[in-house]
Amino acid sequence: MSHAFISLLLGAVIISVLHASLPNHWLPFVLIGKAQGWSRGKVLSIVALAGTAHVGTTVGLGFLVAWIGLGILKTVERLADPLSGGILVLIGGTYMLLDLKGKTSVSNKNSFKGTHLSDRAAMASLLAMLTFSPCEAVLPVFFAASPFGWKALFLLSSIMAAATVTGMVFLTGMAETGISRLKFSFLERHEKAFFGLVMALLGGAVILLY
Repeated sequence: MSHAFISLLLGAVIISVLHASLPNHWLPFVLIGKAQGWSRGKVLSIVALAGTAHVGTTVGLGFLVAWIGLGILKTVERLADPLSGGILVLIGGTYMLLDLKGKTSVSNKNSFKGTHLSDRAAMASLLAMLTFSPCEAVLPVFFAASPFGWKALFLLSSIMAAATVTGMVFLTGMAETGISRLKFSFLERHEKAFFGLVMALLGGAVILLY
């Protein structure tokens, strides 16, 4: 294995870990998991599934980039972040509306329990958010690695996938543990509005800054 390819592998790992650490790769799972009442195991399972789908999209585009060239990068960069951010804003707005619905419906302690998104809808939103937002930063690495052949590209993909999914699961687990210890009464009464606002702001930041 050449030193040049080893350098590409290290670069891909660093980019993957840094990309996985972006808040929109783990924070929405923690917030939605809390709002939906999901167990820690379920949250981490969904993160792993979404991370795998995210990597799958990235790898698919990476092989296209290696085959076609860097022309596809401009399209991906232009569309990926607005789409991902828009999904976050939509999810956040939905949770804020659910919180409002729970407070304006029948004045009963249990009336708020019926204002959850369905698990299927929440999971589909999380999967869509990352599946349609590939890591465009790593795509040039695929282009640079293309002269080393398809076996090298498969190795690169496997290492990148492991680094990304592991990073997402680790950070989600750490954050989920921290949020589960919050016992503020205000947060408990308005958790959907609070989490929805955070997700909407995060989505706006993705659109404007990333």
